[in-house]
Amino acid sequence: MKTLPGKVLVELKNVESQVTKGGLYLPETAQTGQVVTGIVVATGEIREDTSKIVPMSIKVGMTVWFVKHSAFELNYDGKRLFSMPESNILAFVTES
Repeated sequence: MKTLPGKVLVELKNVESQVTKGGLYLPETAQTGQVVTGIVVATGEIREDTSKIVPMSIKVGMTVWFVKHSAFELNYDGKRLFSMPESNILAFVTES
């Protein structure tokens, strides 16, 4: 699978429902502004930044964090995927 230049496609890791301190159950759909974790499954190979071609810093297989509602959600082949510009990624894990 490929994306357009500058875009990242992320598969969402399991998101669990939360229970508040008062015992209220918050399903995933009620959690707004939620930062979630996912695995990058595809990236555009380049991005154009002021007419320069710059390699993307996000690579396939990286674990990333992003705000779920800042990305476009789609389902493909039974997987829950999110498409977003690279700039919507808040943080990522680097190899040590």
